[in-house]
Amino acid sequence: MKNFITATVIALLFAIESFAHPAYSSFIVRFSHHNYSVQLNGYRLNTHGKSVYVNQLIPGRHHIRIYKEHSGAYHHHSRLVFDSYVDIHPASHTEARFSGKHGFRVESIRPIAAPVPYPSPIIPRPVYHHPYYGMEVPDDEDFYNILSVLQEQSFESSRLELAENWIRNNYLTSLQVKELMEQFDFESTRLDIAKKSYEHTVDKNNFHITYSAFVFDSSVKELNRFVMMQG
Repeated sequence: MKNFITATVIALLFAIESFAHPAYSSFIVRFSHHNYSVQLNGYRLNTHGKSVYVNQLIPGRHHIRIYKEHSGAYHHHSRLVFDSYVDIHPASHTEARFSGKHGFRVESIRPIAAPVPYPSPIIPRPVYHHPYYGMEVPDDEDFYNILSVLQEQSFESSRLELAENWIRNNYLTSLQVKELMEQFDFESTRLDIAKKSYEHTVDKNNFHITYSAFVFDSSVKELNRFVMMQG
């Protein structure tokens, strides 16, 4: 009898623990072509062929942005083609599809067998330590609004002027600096934006994130020299 009670208590505790921690989920987006990329909650995901797959994803509402990638002989740029949210159910596998003609749609949601509590988010947010407290950065909505305004400008010079004015009055994360750089076609303009943003970046220890926005290694070296000179 005592063993039965002990086993029952353990089972109840496990059930309570599982209920208190939502089980992780998985999410896949398939594309009609190869030239698409995805950001989830501000983080660029690795594209495998014509799909993007995320495992150990915390259930809830996630911000998803899809870009169409354009590569030329001398430059590369990304164009935002979808910006919305996707709801991920606990202990589920969600399959979605995106095409330029039909847009984004969720095709299926099915439960994952034998769910277990997730240990930690697979897509973390940057951790801002004490020296950065008090430096408020724009939230996703405000930041994507300024990106939308930049994308509406026909000329690079107009985008640059708007971006410089905005940078002077705001703090940014390294990831936001990278996204801002990617709104420009010319490598020299991206380098200029990175340099002007550095003083207003709250997580300078993560500034190496911006290097992936460059096509040429010479730009990475020049920006790295600039950062080293700032002390």
